[in-house]
This record gives sequence, C-alpha cells and structure tokens, in this order.
Amino acid sequence: MANREADRTNIVLIMSDQHHAGIMGCAGDATVLTPNLDGLAARGVRFNQAYTSCPVCVPARMGFMTAKWPSAIRNWCNKSVLPTYEPTFAHGLGAAGCEAVLCGKMHFVGPDQFHGFERRLVGECVGGNLFPPDMYRCADGNWTGGGTYPVRASGYGYQGFQYYDEVVTRTACAFIAGRKPDERPYALVVGLICPHNPYVCDRELFDYYYARLAAPPGAAGLDAAALHPDLRMQFDALGMGALDAEQHRRARAAYYGLVTEMDRNVGRIMQAVEAAGDGRETTVIYCADHGDMVGEYGLWYKGNFMDAAARIPLIIAGAAARRSGVTVESVTSLIDVGPTVLALMGAEPLPDAAGRSLAGFLSGAGEASAWPNEAFAEEHGSAGRGPSFMIRRDRWKFIYYHRDGSCRLFDMGPGGGEHRDLADDPDHAALVAAFRQETLARWDGKFVQTQLERERRAQQVVRRCGHPLWPHPIVEPVMPPAQHDFDRRQLPDFVAGGGGAHKQV
Repeated sequence: MANREADRTNIVLIMSDQHHAGIMGCAGDATVLTPNLDGLAARGVRFNQAYTSCPVCVPARMGFMTAKWPSAIRNWCNKSVLPTYEPTFAHGLGAAGCEAVLCGKMHFVGPDQFHGFERRLVGECVGGNLFPPDMYRCADGNWTGGGTYPVRASGYGYQGFQYYDEVVTRTACAFIAGRKPDERPYALVVGLICPHNPYVCDRELFDYYYARLAAPPGAAGLDAAALHPDLRMQFDALGMGALDAEQHRRARAAYYGLVTEMDRNVGRIMQAVEAAGDGRETTVIYCADHGDMVGEYGLWYKGNFMDAAARIPLIIAGAAARRSGVTVESVTSLIDVGPTVLALMGAEPLPDAAGRSLAGFLSGAGEASAWPNEAFAEEHGSAGRGPSFMIRRDRWKFIYYHRDGSCRLFDMGPGGGEHRDLADDPDHAALVAAFRQETLARWDGKFVQTQLERERRAQQVVRRCGHPLWPHPIVEPVMPPAQHDFDRRQLPDFVAGGGGAHKQV
C-alpha cells in the first residue's frame, strides 16, 4: 500500500443523476439555489469542462466504476450488464484495505449488485433486475422514463425518486455519524437520483422557480427541420413537437426545484461530514453521470453530445483539495473520477484503465502541459439514429455519426460554442479530416451497432419471460457432518502430501 492507514482520509463521493452542469450558482446560473454545491466549489476545485463517457445512465456509470470507455466493457444501453470480474475502483479500494461502501443508486443491472463494494446500504431504485420497479411510475401508472409524459405531467408534488433520495441521504448521514476512530478509512459513494425526471418537485420550490423562469427560448413551436438530423430524429422519436410553451416552462421550473432539493441533500451529507467524530479528514467529491437538455433545442433528457446532456458537474473539496475556489478549464472525463479516488486513498491503479487521476489539479501540478486535454464519449443510438462518437480536445468538439458518416465541429473556446457548426467550413477542412481519421481508427461504429442490436434482441426474450432474475430463494443442500465420516487409512492408494491428496502412481 502506498499510504499508511493512519494517513488516509475518508472519501464521500456524491453522484446525482441527470444534472445539467450549468445549473449551479457556482457555474454562473443566477436563478438556481444551490448554496451547498456553491460552498463546496468555494472550498475546493470545480472542473468546468468535465464530460460523461456516454450520455446514457448505465454505460456512463459502468465506465465511471471501471475507468474505461463503455465499448471496452461492452456496455451499450441501460440494460447492459457489467461482468462480475471486471475490476472497479471499489475492488481497488478493497485490495488496498479501505472500506468501499455504496449507499443508493449506481444502476447495476443483473444479479451482481455490489461490484466490489464491501457493503451496500440502500439498493437500486430502478433497473436492478432488468425490470423497472413501481418507483419509476407515477400514481396514474404511467412510466416516467421518456417521451412527452414527464414534461406534460410536470409540476409540484411528491414522487418516488424524492422519497428514494430522502432514504439514501438519511442512511448515508447515519453511516458517517456512526463511524468510530478505530475503524478503517472508508470511501462512501452516495447515489442520488434527482434531478432525474419525473419533473415533479416540492410546491414551494416549484412556485419560486415558476415565477422566475420562462420556457426555454424557442423550445415550443420549434421548426424541427432546422435541427441537425441526429437531434431531429431524437426530437421526433420522443414526440417533443407536441409540447407547448407552458409545459416546457412547468417542467423547467420543476427541474430547477429538483436541483435545489438535491442540493439540500448534499448539504445534509456535508453537515454529517463536518460533525463526524472518527478523527479523519474527509475529501468530498460531487459529480453526475450526465446532464439533461432541460428544453434546449426543444429536447429533454439526454442521449446526445450537446453540452447540456454530455457535460457534467464535477467538484472536489475537503482534505485532498489544497486549493480553494479554483475553476479548472482543462478537459476531463467522468472516467477520471475512479482513478482519482484510488490515488487519494493510496491504492494501486486499475489495470488497463483509460481514466487518469485528477489529484494533480487539487494542488496545481496537474495543470502542466503534460495533461492530455481531451475526453471521448460514445452514444449508441436509439430510434434508428445509430451510434455516434465525440472527441472533446482543447477548444474543439468533434462529433461523428456512424449512420451516414456525417460529422459536426464546434469551437468551444472563448466566444465560440454550439451555435455555429464548422464541419463544412473550408477553413477547418483539414481539422475535420484529422478528427474523422482518428475516430475511425479508435472506434468501430459498425461493431457497436451490431453488438447493440444483438443485446436488444436478447433483452426482448428476457423481458417477455416476465419474472425477475431471482423468482424465489434457492434451496442450498447442506450435508450433515456425519455424511463426511470415512477413514482414509483404509484407502491403500491414498498418499497425503503437497498440500492435498492424490493417488500413488
């Protein structure tokens, strides 16, 4: 082990779901109330150009756990299963003698609900056994995962995900408060699901934001023909054209309300950390798996490479952060978080990991020119859109669409952004060609599409079966001790030695 146990800090890593990176006070949003996240950023380092490895929950989260790109671990969609023997940073922590604890959502699919965590305090709220539980449905029975329903049904009230986060937060705080000075250092991963839809929040917060927010500009009455073909296919598949300005406005107010509710839960966890009595300092990390379009381009949810969906909030504060109030503009990735946790806990890096530790940024050393200022992401397609690939490097964002071989190029530097696509600009032809060549060399869109279609066919059979992965407890045969009663001395060819028994030859 690189560190003595007494020298280690504890780590509390809070991961929310579907949090737009720009909707925080510390990120420049003057309307949203996020005092706890803002305070965390003021005491630590905020990574302003952090990106998910996939703007879809399960591939993003499994990439986060393994520090690998989704295609490297064959995770294509929200029903993909991470192999039990794929090492995660939780395994790495356990190997280093630390206690890795999961409290809440990680969207593990399949029978393995630990993936290296030594303890799990609260189970999944959705997707743990391939079939969404009732918590993902509203009182009228409608599924709240996509389409127009979550936007049309938005407003105030109390729904399952708010309840889930309350349980997760309360349990995480109790765990932190209950630690004793003689226990091992721990890494506690707290999985909150808000502000993920359904877009239903506390009434007081809804009223507050409804009075201050309008519908996203141009979200209603949008001319879908003006959208890029990939966004237009997503827009049409989700039925976004049927939404009116009032529905967009209502959903936006509720989303902001859910962000504030999530921020309050972060605050409760921070209070527990500050009051903890185990004698160790604590490093706090906050991130999300991906963003939410929140009405931009008339879209909601995720599933594309626009910054609203692909960029993530990432803040590190506390014991490991030697700088405070610093905003890092270097391009980083969600898959860098696991290697950072391992480095801070003095654990060995994961084998074959693509992610890199961000620890140097916490002291300033990581801002040297040696840092590869880049991130990659994959999106495996739905509604016939096909897979796509993103390179975010320095000031450039390049997106490649396997379906038709088209691409987009944005200058994300000062004064730039996503309002102007430079892919067809003759002045950038050489850059586009270089990015295209690199994409085709490192990523096989045909293979990705074939594997995704294969997995979907298999999932359809499993879902038609209709029962959970564990329909009932399994009876384990237990042999009474007397059944093992035999006298080895009566076996003339028995030879004991070499740590076992074998026949004499």
